[in-house]
Amino acid sequence: MPWTGRVFSSAELGSRTGAIYLSDETYAEVNSHWLNQYYADFCRELNRHGVMRGGERFDCVRFCDFYSSLAQARFFRAAFHERIPARALALGQIWYFRTDGSPHAIVQAMTERGRIFIEPQTGAELHLAPDERKGIYFQLF
Repeated sequence: MPWTGRVFSSAELGSRTGAIYLSDETYAEVNSHWLNQYYADFCRELNRHGVMRGGERFDCVRFCDFYSSLAQARFFRAAFHERIPARALALGQIWYFRTDGSPHAIVQAMTERGRIFIEPQTGAELHLAPDERKGIYFQLF
């Protein structure tokens, strides 16, 4: 399952992440084990749509958009007949400045392990340096 069973209110999620763009009232905590399985599905969908890595038009923001939207669609499908109060997964994109000063977009998820960052182009979990965390300038859930 994509979620753990825990639900965050938008206020709680915002206080934990600093996000100000919260589109739903409630969010399901993401199951971190599901994310590994999901990445393989994400790659299949990219391939099915003919998206190749490294293109100028399908940049880091587009990878984040597609990763997040597909994950939310998978959550919707899995939770369709469930009676959970969450309206969306606690997963969305952030934009930040890397230590070299270049802007980049990645995905964040609130999981049972806490807040994690994911590079959707590789599926790797990232550990942001303190300066990179301070350099977050956009978050969307």
